[in-house]
Amino acid sequence: MQTEWSVRAISRRMVPILLVLTLLELGSGLVLGRFESTLLASPALLVLVPVTIGTAGNLGSILAARLSTAFHLGTLSFSPTDPDLAGNALATVALALTVFPLIGVGAWVLAGVYLLS
Repeated sequence: MQTEWSVRAISRRMVPILLVLTLLELGSGLVLGRFESTLLASPALLVLVPVTIGTAGNLGSILAARLSTAFHLGTLSFSPTDPDLAGNALATVALALTVFPLIGVGAWVLAGVYLLS
């Protein structure tokens, strides 16, 4: 494993990740653009989009904080059999599985209140 930091080494490792993330963002924008009329017709969905994006960013930040802590402690390993890495990923997925349905229910309740008024 290379221990020397250089612009070339950093670029070689980061450019593929940045390309994948760029394609992911582009795909998200295309999906939102395709459903623009549906979003404009339903105010609850329109309110739900920024909240969902913000929550996903927060979950990503939580995972990054956990991984950076493990990195600074010297315990981070990207081995598929590493239980700490699997635990951090599982904790993030568990948070997502509990938080996103709550956000959906909250948007549904707000839509009901909006329609009643």
